[in-house]
Amino acid sequence: MSKQVKGLAVVLAGALMVGCGGMESQDETAGAPTEAGVGQVEGAVELARIGANETRDFPTWLFGTTTWRVYNPSSVAVPFLVWCGSTTYNGVVNPGQAQQQSWPCGAPGTRLYIRNNGTNASTQFIDVQTS
Repeated sequence: MSKQVKGLAVVLAGALMVGCGGMESQDETAGAPTEAGVGQVEGAVELARIGANETRDFPTWLFGTTTWRVYNPSSVAVPFLVWCGSTTYNGVVNPGQAQQQSWPCGAPGTRLYIRNNGTNASTQFIDVQTS
């Protein structure tokens, strides 16, 4: 019996040495969302700069709402379009200003699209954040 216990101890020690102890490495967990509570996830914020005549798509929440924010760091007003499923919003954001809304885009596979309708690539760009 003691021979079996020693053998088991050797196997367990070996497993721990090669990383089979059940812990994820820091590389595997870096950037992954962490659960904050039932139905809530932290860390799912996306940021992007969108140039004139460009469209970018973003993931949406299956349950709850997806919040989008369009900020204009440029020196001229920028027209933009946001859509998700059948919901659309056409707007113009002035220099140094932002517009934000939260939408229920929860159908499976639904993406949130934001388009910069500006025409001048050097002066009309927007910074977008979704969560």
